[in-house]
Amino acid sequence: MRRKILPLAGAAVLVVAILFLVNRFVFSWGGLLLSTVNLCKYKSVAVPRGNGANTELAQSYQLHEIAAAMKAKGNYDVNERASGGQGLVISRIFNGVNYNIIFDTFKKSEFNLNTYNFRGYSGGLVTGGEKCTTASYSIERKVYQMIDDMPLNSAQRKELKGNVRVINVANFRIIF
Repeated sequence: MRRKILPLAGAAVLVVAILFLVNRFVFSWGGLLLSTVNLCKYKSVAVPRGNGANTELAQSYQLHEIAAAMKAKGNYDVNERASGGQGLVISRIFNGVNYNIIFDTFKKSEFNLNTYNFRGYSGGLVTGGEKCTTASYSIERKVYQMIDDMPLNSAQRKELKGNVRVINVANFRIIF
């Protein structure tokens, strides 16, 4: 009896590992399941703070140098007057989805991320991101590419990449 259970347990662990790898790198079956029960409207990126709040940065960033370099690349939209002239927003469109890296300098240097997509959402909403079935790794790679394109040192790159999170955004409607 014990000899029959061990191969089944090993096979189950192998299947779960394969499903995890496929979900992370190829196709998000988890996102598919969540979207079918209306728990995922789209996938986006954020920093590890709650409710869209910025995260403080330990490194110092030369925003004017970053802005000049990113404008020269051509693939990026750069807004140096973000947050009342005290910040920088670097945007790039990947397959119709606009990825935004946001630097604010109110009290200290702060950082945030988001996506939005004008297409495919009713009422002209400026929300959205990738489909729920998009693999998280693919989303992270796009943000990492944007970070790698910036004129940063290795410590700055590491800090920014360490704050990238892929999130599922749900659409809840509460009716009373």
